[in-house]
Amino acid sequence: MNIQDQLRASWVTRWHIVRTQRAQTVAEHLWNTSMISLELWRVLSLPADGCSSVLWYAMTHDLEEAIVGDVPSPTKDKFEADKSLRLNFTLPLPPEDSTSHAELVVTVTKVADIMEAIWFITHEGVGYHPYHVRDYLYAKLEDAVFKLCLVLGNTDSQTLYYDTIEPMLDRMICGPFVE
Repeated sequence: MNIQDQLRASWVTRWHIVRTQRAQTVAEHLWNTSMISLELWRVLSLPADGCSSVLWYAMTHDLEEAIVGDVPSPTKDKFEADKSLRLNFTLPLPPEDSTSHAELVVTVTKVADIMEAIWFITHEGVGYHPYHVRDYLYAKLEDAVFKLCLVLGNTDSQTLYYDTIEPMLDRMICGPFVE
């Protein structure tokens, strides 16, 4: 992927199948997901030396959309089921990342990606359809948190979800007024 393709992310929009008050660009989504990934990394007390990897991966995880346009999550799920259909222009993690560290980076970013989608659709969705999309995303978030627990070697995904993920998401959606 060349620099022109990467810069195109600043005008390629997302959420084509959901009515929203405003368009979100792929670049905005990548930035938001990066910030959420870094905060999640901090809140989970993960090693500080992994911050650059999670930032790198989060900033590139959906770059293929700068070329092919927004790919809705249900379509991505079908691509995931058949790896031969998968488009992936995400820039590789730095070579010093071990397999286990790379899996942690990818999984934290996936949780952040879904949290960002919930945040955006909650604030910008119009009509009834965004509520169905948000329900779908919350189900995906529970699955992603379960996978994150497995990667962390923790079997209590409910505690992680209710003590860490949900309060963080509430603060993102409602601001500082949530206790």
